[in-house]
Amino acid sequence: MHDVIPLMFRERNLKGMLQYLYYKNYLLRILHRVDKIVAISNNTKNDLLKMYNLMPSKIEVIPCGYNSGLAAVSAADSKLAINNYILCIGSALPHKNIMQLIKAMALIGSKLDIDLVVAGMHETENHFKITTQHNIRNRVHFLGAVSDERLSAILKNAKALVFPSLYEGFGMPPLEAMSCGVPAVVSNASSMPEVCGEAAVYFDPLSASDMATAIERALADNGLREKCIRKGYEQVERYKWDAIANKYLELIINL
Repeated sequence: MHDVIPLMFRERNLKGMLQYLYYKNYLLRILHRVDKIVAISNNTKNDLLKMYNLMPSKIEVIPCGYNSGLAAVSAADSKLAINNYILCIGSALPHKNIMQLIKAMALIGSKLDIDLVVAGMHETENHFKITTQHNIRNRVHFLGAVSDERLSAILKNAKALVFPSLYEGFGMPPLEAMSCGVPAVVSNASSMPEVCGEAAVYFDPLSASDMATAIERALADNGLREKCIRKGYEQVERYKWDAIANKYLELIINL
């Protein structure tokens, strides 16, 4: 089990309704019948215990790994027309909280010469409206889907990764940033503190001003940046896929 997003952030369409019904009813029966459930974080385990009335002993926590291949790709020209930017990797789903990040960018305003690049999604009508409203239309850039090679270059050339999500079962982008030596500025919600530990700068994802302050600190405080980079390299060592695969193997053998 990665998360319970369909129960917490139901999309207002047919797909969202079907996912909600699946998690609410069908999945409930499955979870009570299986021998063991793997949750990818303690946060997800706690959500499962709360929403499905399961025995704690039935749930094993085994985290995800991350795409370590991004760090191995050469940081060539990012092919962007801008040089000074922070990066967000996400989608248009509401819990990804991109709108709040744009509001934070508006608050940063003229204090810092920095742009926002969003990879993984195209600009929506709502994003267009809010960037126009706050007069930062030329400072927010949506790239859509990008290849791993291009993402690696864009990430390595970023001043920081900002991850404003309201809820994640795990959340890989901050770890990918850490593996590339890029400071991570992340939400203090759900599994993020568990996954990122002492290697990130945290903010309240419901507060644009708190998010803006955290971004400003990560960009301006060299000591803090160096600490995040150093701690980041240490943090990602906990999420090597080989070690995680061995945990699955041990679990299966002991069933």
